[in-house]
Amino acid sequence: MIEAPAYAVTRNDTLVVEPLKIPPYEVFGRKRPVGARPELRGRQNIIMTEWGPWDHTTPLVRLVRSTGGSAVYEVLKVPAADVQVKTVGDQVHATLALVPGKTDECVVTVSAVEPGVRTYLLSVQAAGKPLAEMQGALLASTWQATFFQWPTNTDPRKDLEGYRKLAEGPTAAVILR
Repeated sequence: MIEAPAYAVTRNDTLVVEPLKIPPYEVFGRKRPVGARPELRGRQNIIMTEWGPWDHTTPLVRLVRSTGGSAVYEVLKVPAADVQVKTVGDQVHATLALVPGKTDECVVTVSAVEPGVRTYLLSVQAAGKPLAEMQGALLASTWQATFFQWPTNTDPRKDLEGYRKLAEGPTAAVILR
């Protein structure tokens, strides 16, 4: 059972309320921020971090790509000559590469030395000061797949010999990665 509220609302239409007055204020700085940095136009320049959009002035380390046995990180707005990287992990190493034509960007690639699941901790420093620590896992593996055309009117589970014959036939394509 729902109880009635302990309050009452009354309406008085005879009261007059003054219209809202917005106090005058002076806006400091530029009044048109859009277009203030034309070099940052375009969606490709909107880089989101865990704290919101990146301001393109403070240093940033971000994961760009992770594909199986390697992970690639960008180090932005740091003089590339000042960047040092260190990895901690079994059978993992990191390489630092400069970006041609850019003095404040570099790329760090963390790679697995041998196949397997490899966890790592990447420490990035700039001028001897810690910049970022990133951790992750790499899955380096090799695999083989065979592709061939199978007749649609037959269930391969019921014709194992026919399946194996086509898999080893001249039209089968074997891919090893």
